[in-house]
Amino acid sequence: WLEVDHRKGDLHAPIAGVRVRADLLLLFASRPRAMWELFGGLDASEDAIHTYPFPVSISTVGVREKLLVYRTLHPNLDSGAADQLLRSTLVDSGTPFDAELVQRCLECGAHAKGAEDGRSLLHWALSHPAMLAPVVQWTATLLVQAGAPVGPPEAEAIGAWLAEEGDEDRA
Repeated sequence: WLEVDHRKGDLHAPIAGVRVRADLLLLFASRPRAMWELFGGLDASEDAIHTYPFPVSISTVGVREKLLVYRTLHPNLDSGAADQLLRSTLVDSGTPFDAELVQRCLECGAHAKGAEDGRSLLHWALSHPAMLAPVVQWTATLLVQAGAPVGPPEAEAIGAWLAEEGDEDRA
């Protein structure tokens, strides 16, 4: 079971780590009138509603319009917040990311020339262990088009990435 915050449309779960397909989460966030009229007839007092403590994360697996998802989730992202989101996305080696999230951050003014712990953001993207080849290629393209430096460390990361990619991985 999930709970919806009737004030914001956010979803919450009784346990940590629950992920919901992005289109379902966006449905609640868009606050469709009929749904909120239904909720309006329910007892929304604090005593009547159990509050689950954990926010639900989104999953964009199977969602075609990922860029639309990120534009909806981050409508007013300023350049500082976009920088922070871009860095945390690329540096978190345990979590896969979408190139569309990188694109949204760059649209909002994130700096592709940035670095974290002595490595360029492009290097982080190229050496991210949880990513599939097409996402890495698209992300690298977006970062380079936005001015990311391509020096010897990035060239070495590209070489390592190409060496790991087998012929069966090529489309």
